[in-house]
Amino acid sequence: MKRRHAFVIGASSGIGAATAKTLAQGGWQVTAAARRTDKLSELEALYPTLSACELDSSDRLAVQAAINQAPAIDVMIYAAGTNIPEREIEVLSHSDWRSAFGVNVDGAFHSTQAVLPKMKNSGGGLIVYVSSISAERADASGVAYQASKRALHGLAEGTALEQGSNGIRTTLIMPGLTRTDFNALRRSPPSEEERAKFLMPEDVAAAIAFDCGLPPHMMIPSLTVVPTANPWNR
Repeated sequence: MKRRHAFVIGASSGIGAATAKTLAQGGWQVTAAARRTDKLSELEALYPTLSACELDSSDRLAVQAAINQAPAIDVMIYAAGTNIPEREIEVLSHSDWRSAFGVNVDGAFHSTQAVLPKMKNSGGGLIVYVSSISAERADASGVAYQASKRALHGLAEGTALEQGSNGIRTTLIMPGLTRTDFNALRRSPPSEEERAKFLMPEDVAAAIAFDCGLPPHMMIPSLTVVPTANPWNR
């Protein structure tokens, strides 16, 4: 039986790394792509079906080349993301706004365009975008992060509409508060007591793995995953 291949972008930490590990443990062939090669090398050493790929998702040509060189891709997971400390609308700089969109939206766009021909040639595939509950309701993540995550929804839904006849499906994964490096970028970082009530990256990865395992005639357009202790990021 042919081993299925997942291309995970943003796999060096957080939800992306947890997803790459979970899928590799589940028997998938995984390409783990990110900028931080030291973290990718650690993953590559642990899982024989995982291969590392140095990639800056905001570099359109690099994304195109990496995906072109990869074997057939059954699932692409876009988990790359960024945020900034100076995030309130009154102090947010144009360069920080563009930086947030460059990774959170432009990278997803580059990756989607690059993977479409490969998926169409193989009869279809699934694209998973890691968004955020912040795309549905304002919270402390700031306007650039919230706006960029909302933009992902248009990309995902439009792609599914246009490419559904080619067997291509999309899913938006919208996690609530999760224990990642993003928490430290807040003006007032949460305490360890507060973080203990957050989701773990592995929790979100389990939801993504479930979605990846669905048959081609099924599609989850969006899936919200939140901690029971704080479901609305308050």
